[in-house]
Amino acid sequence: MIVEAHGSFRCGRCTQCSKKVSFIEVQDVVRRKEVPLCQRCRGVIKPDVVFFGEMLPLRFMKHVHDIPSADLLIVMGTSLEVYPFAGIIDLVKHTAPRLLINKIAVGQFSDNPRQNDYIYEGDVVKGVLELCSLLQWTNDLTALMQSSDENNGEN
Repeated sequence: MIVEAHGSFRCGRCTQCSKKVSFIEVQDVVRRKEVPLCQRCRGVIKPDVVFFGEMLPLRFMKHVHDIPSADLLIVMGTSLEVYPFAGIIDLVKHTAPRLLINKIAVGQFSDNPRQNDYIYEGDVVKGVLELCSLLQWTNDLTALMQSSDENNGEN
């Protein structure tokens, strides 16, 4: 299961009516350095990401209780400084490996690593592609990305 904690740029959401739109629908506006507006209510469309001070999405909070039973925890692209997200690495059982794919080692991965912690330091996209290649998941990743694009980021 993949649960995004801080969202992604593949879709946006109206700040007034919460209508979700694909990045494809607003990319031309963004490239012209204009503010994308909702066609329904004319509200501002922002990337569907969590900015500092905003609440984590419900879809993340809904799955936090699953973390203690995880066989593996993969964390990517984070500073691990802001809670409650930073605390998820403590929720996974001690026997479960934890993998950080990040530009640099952060949080407990840097300060107090477990014996079964693994760190890939470098570009996150490159790290994910390398991991998928090693595990022979490249076709699965491609299918997941295509499915996600087709479903406007709902996966």
